[in-house]
Amino acid sequence: MNAVRVTLEDVAAHARVSRATASRVIRGEQNVSAKKMKAVRKAVEELGYRPNSAARTLVTRRAGVVAIVIPEPDSRVFSDAFFGRTIQAISTELGHHNTQPVLVFFSTPEESRRTEMFLTSGAVDGAIVLSHHEQSGEIDRLRQASVPTVFIGRLEEADEHSWVDSDNYHGGEVAAEILLEHGCTKPATLSGPLDMVAGKDRLGGFTDYLKSVNITPVVQEGDFTYQSGYEAGQRFLPMVSRGEIDGIFAGSDLMASGLIDALNEATEPVSVPIVSFDDSPLAEQLDLTSITNPTKDLAREATKLLEARLTNKWDGNPVVLPVTATERRPVFTFPNQTN
Repeated sequence: MNAVRVTLEDVAAHARVSRATASRVIRGEQNVSAKKMKAVRKAVEELGYRPNSAARTLVTRRAGVVAIVIPEPDSRVFSDAFFGRTIQAISTELGHHNTQPVLVFFSTPEESRRTEMFLTSGAVDGAIVLSHHEQSGEIDRLRQASVPTVFIGRLEEADEHSWVDSDNYHGGEVAAEILLEHGCTKPATLSGPLDMVAGKDRLGGFTDYLKSVNITPVVQEGDFTYQSGYEAGQRFLPMVSRGEIDGIFAGSDLMASGLIDALNEATEPVSVPIVSFDDSPLAEQLDLTSITNPTKDLAREATKLLEARLTNKWDGNPVVLPVTATERRPVFTFPNQTN
């Protein structure tokens, strides 16, 4: 015996609202009173209602699916907490719009071509892109996909695509200010990759602020990984020991973690202030002063921008989110540092 399929009309009747109101709640729209929204959601749960995705696609011409595109190897995605926190936050926000995420990673030209084909297949309504690199050609390929796209990360050129980002430049300025407040006159920085705007902006804010007080820092480029932090720490350690570096700004918490482990190999006691970027759980674990990278806010704004693109309501403006510092341990002493 076949079970009777629960319809939208059944939900509306059970919740004692109009069909249109029930439909708006199920689509994730917010222009419904809290009382009616609660009644509809309760009816959905009690009746076991499941939207007919095929019918919805025919009516709305939307698949109810958004691609979260990450142009990085999966090894990096799964080793950096930034991605996990941001993916989770985006998924939560999409859920509020009754939309499902699908994850897409790529790091080779062939994977990039397959991604472009997938995005143009009609399987997704749009894409949210994390961690794009300027010099690899991946942005041009994503542009060619011709689907509504939002980038989490500033785009350097004016573009038909929208973006949202943290104020990475100001974050670099704040990091420099903190080190100066601790009396540093010979700072160093381990930047992110300079083919990424986040890496360039954080470095630019840091060096420009120091330039305003006639200080030129030691600069080492990293790639936002633990290993690049560890290798930079090995290079910085002799300079810290000789007093040539008296403060360090790491461009991410993960790099700071590797840097701290390398500095902990010091054979003679050294002390140095360290500031990082992301304010992730790792920074809290290390008791590390870190600049916030508000992943939940980034996810919320990216989702709002994409919805605006899908409904032709985008005003053409990007979104830049403010950053602040979470100050913890002012100075690290090595060796025998408890991590």
